[in-house]
Amino acid sequence: MEFMGERTLTTLRMGARRAVVVTLAVAALIVGLEVRSVFRHEPRDAHEATLADAPAATRDVPAAANARNDLATASPKPIEASAWRAHFSWSSDPSSQGTLGRLARSEGNAEGPASLAVNAAGTALLIDGVNHRLVFATDTGPSHVAASPVALAFDVTALANGSFALLDRLVDKVVVVVDSQGHVLVRAPLGIQAGEAGLLTGVFSNRDEVCVEREHGACVPVVSPDGGAPDDARELPGRPASDGVSLLHAGIVGAPSARVHLTRSEAHPFRHGFTKEFLFPANVGALAFLDANSAGELYLGVMLESSPDEVVVLCLATETGIERGRTVVPTSPLADEVTREFAVVPNGGFLHLHRTVDGANVRRYPCEP
Repeated sequence: MEFMGERTLTTLRMGARRAVVVTLAVAALIVGLEVRSVFRHEPRDAHEATLADAPAATRDVPAAANARNDLATASPKPIEASAWRAHFSWSSDPSSQGTLGRLARSEGNAEGPASLAVNAAGTALLIDGVNHRLVFATDTGPSHVAASPVALAFDVTALANGSFALLDRLVDKVVVVVDSQGHVLVRAPLGIQAGEAGLLTGVFSNRDEVCVEREHGACVPVVSPDGGAPDDARELPGRPASDGVSLLHAGIVGAPSARVHLTRSEAHPFRHGFTKEFLFPANVGALAFLDANSAGELYLGVMLESSPDEVVVLCLATETGIERGRTVVPTSPLADEVTREFAVVPNGGFLHLHRTVDGANVRRYPCEP
C-alpha cells in the first residue's frame, strides 16, 4: 500500500515520482476482481474541474457466494465541496486563535500542520507542530486550542467514543489519547511489538482500540478499548477504517501502472468483503487517501502522473465497492511535510486540508449519488 506519508504531493509534482507496490490481499479469500475503466481515455485539460462524463462499465464479484453482476454504464454525479469550511492564517504565535504554524527551512521541505481527524461529534483536530499545540475546529470555523501532550506529533486518528489518538513516533515514542478539549486520557508507550518506531506510517483505530501501522502494512494494537495494553501481540491484516468495521488494502498493480487494486474485509469477525481493480487513464503516481466512514462511504484517492496538481477521489459504497461519486481535489502548492491531508467525516463526506501561501483551508466534500 503506497501512501504519501511524509512525501508531499508537491514534492511528487516536482519530479520524485516513484510507485511502490505492496499487495496486501489475503489470496485464499480473493475470489474475483472488478476491472473498471474509471475515466474515458481522452485528452483533457489538466485543470478540468470535474470528470462527470466518464463511463463506469463494471464487472463485479464481491464474494464467493455472489454471481457476477453487470452494472449500467451511467455516469455518477461528481461530488462537490460543501459549506463546511475553516480558514487558518499562518502564525508562529502559540496563543493566537484561528491560526496554524508554518516554518520554512533553508534545506528540505517546510513544516506545517501534519495531520487531521474528525470525531463523531463533527469536531476536527489538526496537529500544529510548529506551535506545539492541537487546534480544534467545527463546521463554523476554528474553535479552540490546547497544548500538545507529545514532543513531536506525527499523526492523529479519531476514536468511536469521540476522543483522539496522537502518535509521536520519533521523540516520546508513545500514543496519547486526548478528549475533544485536549485533556490526556491515556498515555501508552509503543513497545517492542510496534517494531522500529521510525518506520511507523500512521495511527488508526479499530473501534476504540488504537493501532500503529508499520510501513503501510499491518496495524499493531497498542491501546485496548479500556485504555490498557492489548492482551496479545496480534496484528490486524490491513488498515482499520474509521467506520470501526472495515480493514482496507490498496496498492498499485505492476507499477508503473494505471491499475489500482482495493480489498475490503471486516474485522469483527474477519470476513472478506470484496476485491476490485480500478483502471485509470494514466499511470498512478501514488495513493493519497483510503478510508471509510460510518455513513457507508469508502474513499479512494489517487494522484495520476499526468496530473500531479490534483487528487482524484472516488466515493464507493462500503459494502459493495460500487462507485457513488467522484471529484478532483487540488493539491497544495506548498512543499510541506505532511502525514495526512484527508479525513472522513463520520456522518458523511470527507475533509481536505489545502495549504497555500496565505494559510490553510479545511473544506468538506460530500458523497452524493
